[in-house]
Amino acid sequence: MELGDAQCATNLGVMYLYGHVPAQDPDFAAAACFERGEQLGSAGSACYLGDMHRDGRGWPPDHDAAADCYERAYELCKEQMDLDNAHDQPIIALIHLRMGQAAEWELADLRRAGSLNADACHVVRERAYRHYHAAYALAVRTVESGLRMYSKEAAIAANGMERTCGEER
Repeated sequence: MELGDAQCATNLGVMYLYGHVPAQDPDFAAAACFERGEQLGSAGSACYLGDMHRDGRGWPPDHDAAADCYERAYELCKEQMDLDNAHDQPIIALIHLRMGQAAEWELADLRRAGSLNADACHVVRERAYRHYHAAYALAVRTVESGLRMYSKEAAIAANGMERTCGEER
């Protein structure tokens, strides 16, 4: 990680996050690794950092900070990952899933604020649906290629598509 390997930073962060490597403050250690991985261009690190913000690991839960991290992961993903690469597909699917969830948070915020702008709500709901649809398609491709661990992500994305599907479909 210190030599500038983004994948090592991501992997080490995951090991801290899930307790596979002991640390006095595993959330702090994981966040430091993910921040370094993101600086080095790792979409996976940016996504995990978003998950830490979402779950309140290392700081209070913050959906806005999580959404910013997911947006950064999505941009890195578009720049560096290949939809036809079997190793990239699961990461891209997960990032799309998180982007769909972030769009749903935005939609909930609009509703809580009493937004009467149906067009704005429609645009956000459509964005959520597009991300869930992309996540579902990639998760299914990943599962069909033998990585069964992504069947959960496919189910979550399918549920998200159902929630965000407009009546016009």
